[in-house]
Amino acid sequence: MKDILLTPQDLAKRWNLEPNTLGQWRWNGRGPKYLKINRSILYRLEDIEEFEKQKVRHSTAQILDEKLKQESDQIPYLKVCKS
Repeated sequence: MKDILLTPQDLAKRWNLEPNTLGQWRWNGRGPKYLKINRSILYRLEDIEEFEKQKVRHSTAQILDEKLKQESDQIPYLKVCKS
């Protein structure tokens, strides 16, 4: 099966974003996986759909819980105290 590839412009249109936003996400490591072939940036549709699935939330509290967990995992002192 052949992969369906989207350009940053295609993805920006899908998500109603500016293509520059996707560029910032790539720089910061926040966005979906992408391919860089020569000078071209491409997104595989399957990676986009997986990224979208990971962003499904049931409540705003779920986002806060995940953020607090990520922050506590980055602080060695909290890792020791949690045990």
